[in-house]
Amino acid sequence: MDNFFQRLRKTGMCVNAGWCVFDIVIDHPVMDDENHKCFSHVDFETHTLTIDGTLNEECARQSFLHEIWHILWESVGYGQLSIEDGSIKLNNEHITESATKAIILFNKLNKELWELVWAPTPHCAPAGDLNDW
Repeated sequence: MDNFFQRLRKTGMCVNAGWCVFDIVIDHPVMDDENHKCFSHVDFETHTLTIDGTLNEECARQSFLHEIWHILWESVGYGQLSIEDGSIKLNNEHITESATKAIILFNKLNKELWELVWAPTPHCAPAGDLNDW
């Protein structure tokens, strides 16, 4: 069976966010914007998602999903999210980490429901008079 990186290479090696396409780069080491070593990183200036090719299967999947969340949050205007309310401080990184863990947990605990949600949908007639079809 192919591992995560072998399957990733068989894709288009890009993430289409609708508003731009991010190239996927497999590299080692991966550095963030502040030149710190990390598992994966999205650069919104170069439109690149880089993931460390030495990660094990589980870590690679989680890191890749984490970066996809960053792209999704940016797509809906939450890229620079920062909320401070008394002692609670939330930012994009906090919700990205929480969303990543939540979706992985849901998938692992609810395989049938996961498959139901992501199953291909049959073509449905648009609202209106079905006799027009």
